[in-house]
Parts: sequence; C-alpha cells; structure tokens
Amino acid sequence: MESLPYVVEYGGIDVSRMPAEGAVSHCIDYARDLCPRGRVEESFRELRETERASPQLVRNNPRVRETFRDLRKQPPVTGGSHSAGLLAMAQRRRAVQ
Repeated sequence: MESLPYVVEYGGIDVSRMPAEGAVSHCIDYARDLCPRGRVEESFRELRETERASPQLVRNNPRVRETFRDLRKQPPVTGGSHSAGLLAMAQRRRAVQ
C-alpha cells in the first residue's frame, strides 16, 4: 500500500500527549512511510526512539519486524553496509536471521 506524501511531510509530530498505544502506532506508521522513500536513517531513528519510550509495545510488533525487513533491503546511506545498530535491532526483533 502506497502512503500519501503528506504522511511523511507532516508525520513527524509531537506525540508526547497521546496515549502510549496511539503514539507508538503513529511512530511505527511514520517510520514505515519513511522507508520506501529512502529515508533509512530517519526511519531507523524513529523506531529506535519509539522502542526506548515504549519497549513493551514495540518488542513483538509485526509491523516493526516488517519495517526492519524493508530497511535491510534499502541501500545503505553511508557506503558499504547498514549500521551495526540497525542490524542488531533487526535481529532482536527477529526480522533477520
């Protein structure tokens, strides 16, 4: 499903006043929408910050696993390989072997 460009343009909102479940869901969707646009580092940063804020809601989320799989398919931004942090977090989420 193709997301609309305004999701990425306006998706980086302050979610601090939202209920935890809604904030996490928004952040995951935002990270998923950044990924196919080649904004790998931003997507990974969004997922990392979301996990720090609510690890119990991110830990086994299937949308997070899918996003990590998609992130790993994207060409790395900085030369040779994906960051060790992205790979480690993807492995913890069982998104890669």
